[in-house]
Amino acid sequence: MEEELIYEEPKWKKRITLIFGIIILLILLIYFLFGNIFGIVEGLLESSDIKNNEVIVDGNIKLVFVNDSYNKLLDLYWNNLGKEFKACLMGKDYVIDEIFLPKMFSQKSNQVISEVCPKGTLVDLHSHPDNHCLFSEEDINSFAKTKENFTIMAVLCEEDKFNFYY
Repeated sequence: MEEELIYEEPKWKKRITLIFGIIILLILLIYFLFGNIFGIVEGLLESSDIKNNEVIVDGNIKLVFVNDSYNKLLDLYWNNLGKEFKACLMGKDYVIDEIFLPKMFSQKSNQVISEVCPKGTLVDLHSHPDNHCLFSEEDINSFAKTKENFTIMAVLCEEDKFNFYY
């Protein structure tokens, strides 16, 4: 009678495989249930908070809101929750003293179609609802086409969070 040799994997290999499988399933579950959570986290880490009407664009540039301009921007934010809006931040030497609203043709939760900000605009700003602070590929392409009209492009992704591209 011949003996059959049965090979059984060590228990530690089975446990490691099970743990990795559970981790991968959890990552996929989080991604599909909560959207691109990693993009949201990355955007929040990249963004700048406004404090005392001042926001840091980078270590060398600080935007200062005067003449109640930040409150006007907040009104736009609250009046357009759930859909994107466009605003042109006007001023000199990184001091914003006016909010200009270009004509908006279409507003959706993930897109705003509007006229281009006029030449001399300091910041071309649009909103991204729901803490999505990263620029889309379309945002970057639009900036490349119209950057001679303004200095900085910004996304307002919460009432007190901005992300900048220049």
